[in-house]
Formats: sequence, C-alpha cells, structure tokens
Amino acid sequence: MPNYPSAPLSDPDSWIRLLWIEPGSDDETIRCHLHHFELSSLPPFEALSYCWNEETFGESTVETVKIFCNLEQTSVTKNLYLALKRLRFENGRLVWIDQLCINQEDEDEKARQVGIMRKIYSKASRVWVWIGQFEEREIQIHLECLSEVVHQIRKKCFHFWQNPAHISFEQLKKQCRAGARSREDKERRMGNFDLTSRNESGKTGLGYQLLTMIYDRDWFERIWVIQEVAAAARVSVIYGDFHINPTVLAFVAEWLSTLGDDARRRGYLVQSYESTRNCAFTLGTMFGSANKAFSLSDLMLQTRDFKATDPRDRVYALIGLCKESRLGIDAFRIDYTRDCRELYRDVTRALIVESQSLNILSGAPGLLPDPVGSVASWVQDWTQTYHELPEPFMASSIGKTFKASDDTPVQLQWTGDLNVLRAKGIRVDIAQRAFDISLFSGQRQQPTLRDLWQEISQELGGKLAQYPTGETLCAAFTKTLTANHNYMGVPAGDDKNFELDASNFWLSAIGEDLVVHGKAGKVAWREFFRGPKIPNESFINAINRVCPGRRLLLTQKGYLGLGHTYLQQGDIIVVLFGGPTPYLLREKQGANSYTVVGECYIHGLMGGEAVRSWRSGFFQDKYFNLT
Repeated sequence: MPNYPSAPLSDPDSWIRLLWIEPGSDDETIRCHLHHFELSSLPPFEALSYCWNEETFGESTVETVKIFCNLEQTSVTKNLYLALKRLRFENGRLVWIDQLCINQEDEDEKARQVGIMRKIYSKASRVWVWIGQFEEREIQIHLECLSEVVHQIRKKCFHFWQNPAHISFEQLKKQCRAGARSREDKERRMGNFDLTSRNESGKTGLGYQLLTMIYDRDWFERIWVIQEVAAAARVSVIYGDFHINPTVLAFVAEWLSTLGDDARRRGYLVQSYESTRNCAFTLGTMFGSANKAFSLSDLMLQTRDFKATDPRDRVYALIGLCKESRLGIDAFRIDYTRDCRELYRDVTRALIVESQSLNILSGAPGLLPDPVGSVASWVQDWTQTYHELPEPFMASSIGKTFKASDDTPVQLQWTGDLNVLRAKGIRVDIAQRAFDISLFSGQRQQPTLRDLWQEISQELGGKLAQYPTGETLCAAFTKTLTANHNYMGVPAGDDKNFELDASNFWLSAIGEDLVVHGKAGKVAWREFFRGPKIPNESFINAINRVCPGRRLLLTQKGYLGLGHTYLQQGDIIVVLFGGPTPYLLREKQGANSYTVVGECYIHGLMGGEAVRSWRSGFFQDKYFNLT
C-alpha cells in the first residue's frame, strides 16, 4: 500500500494497529482510523477473515476502491470494501484487518506481524468470516438449499443436533459417513435434493449447483483462513446481508464431501469437491482447537489443495498453528525476502529432524515437473496440488495405520550439502513390472480389473498360488487394490463387511472366469470371499480412494503394491528408518545417489516386517543419498 497512512509500530512483535470504522449508511464514504495498541493490553475488538479480492484471487489485476483512512484517501480491494460496508455499525466498530492494519510494503513489519497473527485472532472477541457479496435473491436461494440439506442430514445425525456442544468434529464426520454403503442409498441421499437430474449438457442437478455456489467462494480455498478460524474464540459467517451458522456450514460441507469420488465419477460436484473438503477441514478446526498444537508436517500434507498467492505462505500461513513454531528453529522464521526453494528445502529437513519421522516424505514431488525449481526430489514442493500428485497415504487416515519401519527413529548423516538427504534404511526388493489401473464408471471398470487379475495371476503361478504372506493370491490382490482399507479409510480387518463388498464385486467381475478352472478354484476363491451378495459400490469406492495417480506394481520377490504413476521396472523398494511406508527410489548411474520416485504400498511390508527381518540378520542396512 503506497503512502501507508499510519506511523511505524514501535515493536511489530508486540504492538498492533486496530482499525476504528466510523458509523455510516450504505451510500456514505467509508472513513476509518488506525490506532496503535500493545498486544498485552488490547481493548475489546473483532477481526476479519476474508479473501483480498474475491473475483480475481491469484490474478495480477486487482480491482480497488477508495476509502478514507486517517483522513487520507486509501485504496482497498473491492471485496474488502464490501466487507467494510457490511461491518459498519451505527456506533462504530473496532476491528483488525490485515490489509489495513499491516503496512504491506514493509517486509520486516509484515513478517513480524504474520508471526503473531494467531495471537491476534485468538484475542479477538469474534472473528467475522466474510465469504463475499452476491445478489440478495440468489443468496436466499443458496441458503434455502443449505437449509434443505440440513433438514435431510438432521434425520441421520440427530444426536449432533440435540447436543452439538458435546460432540467432536471427528464424531461429527463419522456420523456424516455412517451408512450410504450402496449406490441406491447414495441416490436416495442425492435424489431428494434434485441431484440426479441433469441439464442438457450433463452437468449437476440444479439443487447442487445452487448449494455449491456457497462453497465455490474463494474464501474456502485461501490457506490463511485455516489459522484465522482455528485461533478464533468465536466465529460468525457473513454472506452478503445474511448470517450462516459456521457449524452448519462445516457439517454440510463434510456431508457433501462424503459423496467424494463416487459423485465425481458420475458428474456431480466436479467443480466443488475440493472446496467442500477444504471447508470441512477449515471450519472443523473450530472444534476444540483453541489450544491445540498441530503438526506442521500433517497440516502441510492436508492443505495442498488450498491456494496462496505467495508460495512461501504455504509455510507461513500454517506455522503459527503448529508446535514447531515454538522451537525457535531458523527454518521456520518468517522472512519474505527468502528464496522459496531454500525455504521448502530447509523446512522439509527441519520437519524430518524435529519429528524423527519421514512422514513428510510421503508428499515429495519425486519426478513431477517442479514449478518452484526445488533442488532435490525429497524436498517438498507445496505448490503441487493433488491434481498433479496422488493424495499421499499420510494425508488421510489410511496412512496412520502404516508402520513399515516399525517405529524406528530416523537416522541421518550430514554430507556437507544441504541438497542431499542421507538416510539409513533397508533395500528390500525391486520393482519388476508396473501395470496401469484404469478407473471407469459402471461395467467398464470390471473387465479392466479382470484383465489385470489375469495377467498378475499368470505371472505368479496361477490363481491358486500362495502369496509371500501365506494368504491366497486373490486375497492379496484384492487388499492391494484398496491398500488394505475400506472406502472410509478403516483397516479392512476392522470392517466386517469388507470381504462381503469385495465378494460381490469380484464374483460379478471375474467369477465366471473362475468356473473354467474347476471346483477347486471356486472353493479357493470362496474361502476368502464368504457371505451373501450385497451392493458392491463400497468396494469400488475403496479402490478409487487409493488408486488414482498410482500404478500396480509386482516385485521380484512376488509382492504386490501400489506406487507413483512414474514408477518403472528397476526402481528399488526401500524401507527407510523412521518412514511409515516403503519408498521407491531410482538409482542415478555413477552418482551413488537416488531420486525419490515416491511412497508406495507393498502388501505384506506395511507393518514392520522388513525391519524385523533386518533385526534377524536377513537384510543389511545402508545409507541412501537422496538428491
């Protein structure tokens, strides 16, 4: 902001500015004044969470409007101008707004104020969430749609509505995800709200088009809002001239996101799935998070689909929420003059060292083209979204059950080169073949997987062959395609219906083919797949949850797994100490170093089996130079 209308702060680490908005009517010019206060002795004030410019988020052209601040004419973005008009009280209002209360041209002040933003939002009596302006009649229709969905959900989740203060967000999510196992059930959920009807172009039904206009607002994609909401003592959401209960907004977003991949495959919510998932995550932080210290590693894996104009804000917008911010480590220091590549590298290394875990390596870009030019394949590039990357196992509940390294701590050696991560581990196998997994809707999916099963079973000695773990090959194949979890991310062994879901799907997909192999084949198949036929949609969803962006792999030792789409024959499979999953590495010729291809799932090696074999002397450990 040129010619900033306020004097410098005496100490940007402990002083802030608050904005007094003068009372006024809609047509009057907005007038406001900036005042300095010490953080330890603030008067009652409110804070604003918003998107700088709703219409052109991330674009270079920003529409601005003139207001008066400290008697000087000052430009603000149009979206903030609309929010200021809405926030004006007849008696005036004291608020904190980053665009006006921080001198955006002073990089030192900006960095230091960003460092205390969690404190600012936590000290506000209320955080107003401004999701934007729209035509009043349109907003009314959107909210009527929201109300209709709430009415439907209330029937399923009545415990939440009876006593919302005593339910955690995890419980809330479980209630949202309860039931809806079959396509018929999902269509009942969707059909009541004009979701299955489509227009001539095949787009989503009108009801959802209207509803998801709320979630398509840019506020739900902005990475800064996570901290602003999580730190708040009280949150109120404003949409034009209307208020929305933030708990309801989060609840409906969670419900919408449960339709997930199935809905996207069938043409629903293609535009809004990420927005609803982001909303559920952001507003979900309101539940019991006032004093919660998040893991930066976990947060950065979970927020890759959020947007940031400055790529450094993918770290800076989250660090205030995290326990790592309290360690005083230089890698986490906010500095807007810092090179983004160095920031990502130093933060990745610091997270590994401080957590004594390689969890963060699950999101490594590996061989993907890198827009920020990261110096090594192990360095996280948080500008890559899950449109380019498969969603890491560690970004979901699935990864929490993996313990490939059997809880061994990370073992690193310093090489003198910041761009090299030298980590100890075990070389356990080699990728022998890789198979594409084509995911289509309806019946076209089944022959594709049938062909895959035919090829795998022939490679490993027939359909009655035994897998290295001792289980049947068909059982291992089925569990590999779902990473041994059901469609909700629950371990297959903990879901009594998993085998039933798989049975119905596979008997319809390849059961006819098994008949030609005789009675023994049918018996062996049914020994794993027991029970009556039930709708198989849940099993398809379990496959769709983990397979996009991945290929099926077969190892030299006869193991099956899932790896990054860029995996190829000859990639080595290692278990690195401190890593929850095995990793695929590609050796660089003559360089004594390796490129990280990505995390992988190897059925039979996810529970520490390789480490236990190493302890018994079966494997030798070594250091791998990751570059």
